[in-house]
Amino acid sequence: MKGIVFLFSISFLLNSCFMSKTVRLAKRGEINKTDFVQEIPFLYYKNLILVDVTIGDKTYKFLYDTGAFMSVVNASIVNDFEHTEISKHQVRSSSGEKRKKQYIEIPSIKIDDLEFTETGAIVQDLSGINSMLGCHKIDGIIGNSVLKFAAWQIDYDEHSLTVANDIKKLQTSSEPISVGDKGWGVKRIKLTIDGDERSYIFDTGFNNFIQSNNYLKENLEKKNGEVKAVSISGELSADLFGKNKSETFYIKVDSIQFAENTITEQIVYTKTNGSSLIGNRFSEHFLITYDWKNGHIYFDPKEAFEKDSLFVFNELVIPDYEALKLKIVARWEKDSSALTIGDYIESINQLDVSHFTLDEFCDFLEEEWKEIKKEREITILVKGKEYVLEKKVLLN
Repeated sequence: MKGIVFLFSISFLLNSCFMSKTVRLAKRGEINKTDFVQEIPFLYYKNLILVDVTIGDKTYKFLYDTGAFMSVVNASIVNDFEHTEISKHQVRSSSGEKRKKQYIEIPSIKIDDLEFTETGAIVQDLSGINSMLGCHKIDGIIGNSVLKFAAWQIDYDEHSLTVANDIKKLQTSSEPISVGDKGWGVKRIKLTIDGDERSYIFDTGFNNFIQSNNYLKENLEKKNGEVKAVSISGELSADLFGKNKSETFYIKVDSIQFAENTITEQIVYTKTNGSSLIGNRFSEHFLITYDWKNGHIYFDPKEAFEKDSLFVFNELVIPDYEALKLKIVARWEKDSSALTIGDYIESINQLDVSHFTLDEFCDFLEEEWKEIKKEREITILVKGKEYVLEKKVLLN
């Protein structure tokens, strides 16, 4: 069982591929080395890859995002360093929302001692997404306007990126999968899910398993009849523009096929206007190596996929980093419970969870909360009254 997490999908797309200034900006730039192999550590937080990036004389925390066609800098830091405004155009987030944004060129971005010069970026207020990241906020996103310069290998077990000027310097054991166009831009991989074939973006900015839009669910129903699915609604996801409210379907599928791989009995996600994405919870079963210059990606198996199920408390509880409390944000099944969406939890199993500093809250989430979520039954206190929450199997 993978469990339920708040869905982050921070990938974004151009509103039109014919915006020549923006396309040229995404394609331009250089790297300061021609012969290198380098290992870079990363922080794996909420199933997202965070790396240290230096711009000017300051070091920032950036999300490593293969689903972003261009890098992003938080509006709060853009005046800290030299940059050139290039244009303003619309971008579309993974939920389909469009907004006009400023495009800039940054003279130098450093990851470790690799320097990427004159690369493009979008300026965006990231306060919405940071309100959900909480304990490790990001200052920006490293996208494909930087990643295109090298071959990259992602080791989720070791929390390490290995980057090289030539993919031949990186060990792989599988056959390469073609991802279409060479060079810049997001890359798509064909998956067949219970007979439905479509292309999915390889997206390290998506912290869950596999997501598509509701056409996948409709097609599976047409092909195979009734599908095993449950849904939940609320502000359960976030993208480039912050939180968004939607209904998410959890669907149990028999098989997922790509290249020579077949994975059985897994749960995938669909939502209205959702992009089709392959996220970190899928990719972490592999040693991933990709080379956008030549249009190839390698999935070397590392960890077997276990049969998936949905075994959850009926109330969905997530951290509220502004209130520094745990909050009930949704319910799987309607019942006669007196608990209300929006209620805060005062204690769990007689442990007070209502009076935290930020550091205390982050420590609690990293330690006690991880263990509490594994329990089959918990007792919570809400508005002075105790309630017992029991886990149920909703999909098996």
